Amino acid sequence: MYPSLRDGAGATTSMAEFFGMCVSGDLPGVQAALNTNPALSGALDQNLWSGAHHATKQGHTEVLEALLGACAAV
Repeated sequence: MYPSLRDGAGATTSMAEFFGMCVSGDLPGVQAALNTNPALSGALDQNLWSGAHHATKQGHTEVLEALLGACAAV
């Protein structure tokens, strides 16, 4: 299971949802999640993969660029 991260307003974003958006190439979803909760850019899964790793593996360059722009962990 992935933990959830709270943004400053108290909203919760599931890391599983965030990684799923990175895997599927959901650029608007990734951008919205990062705008709401910038800490997601540094989130790592149980295999120590970041959203940038997941997006790269699936060939989603636009998502990767958005993540790198948000100082994503690589």
